[in-house]
Amino acid sequence: MTKKELFKFTKETFKNALTEMGEINKKMDSKKKDLKNPDYSRKRTDEIHKEITDLRWNIQDIKNRTLKEISKEADNVMEELRNSDAVRGESLTDDAKLFNCGVELSPKDVQGILDRNKGNSTMEQLTYKYAEAHNISLTPTVYIPPYETEIEDVKNLRECARICLEQKEYGGVVDAYARIFPQIWENAEI
Repeated sequence: MTKKELFKFTKETFKNALTEMGEINKKMDSKKKDLKNPDYSRKRTDEIHKEITDLRWNIQDIKNRTLKEISKEADNVMEELRNSDAVRGESLTDDAKLFNCGVELSPKDVQGILDRNKGNSTMEQLTYKYAEAHNISLTPTVYIPPYETEIEDVKNLRECARICLEQKEYGGVVDAYARIFPQIWENAEI
């Protein structure tokens, strides 16, 4: 699953959860109105309170399930992103041939290879190993793996889902979702 697919999944999962919680909330509102009926016995009002409590637990179960589903998929996406920067043979460029062609490379040559392959972890590792084996000092490149920003987006998505779902009342969840998630979609360029 890609980050974009995760955001789509989250949107759909939230939509379904909000629909489920909305239905339960309507039942709770109806039960609360019933509590105002002066003709009900103490026993009946106690039953209604228990029904309302059960409905609240149902909403909490939906919140927990929703967050668990989103977190599980977010964890999977983050793992995929981390693995995307692993050393791979297909990441070798023609520069890799220079390390084994029998020509002694100068520090300037090796630094040039490093600079040209910035962001390619396979080539960076190969270049640093060559430099170390040949006592060449390199100017280190500051490398932020491309997946780090993506992982931050996924972490933010999961945290926003948690914040929304922590709201006590259904209306609070809806309000938080409406307030927070449009910014998330925009910031993640989805």
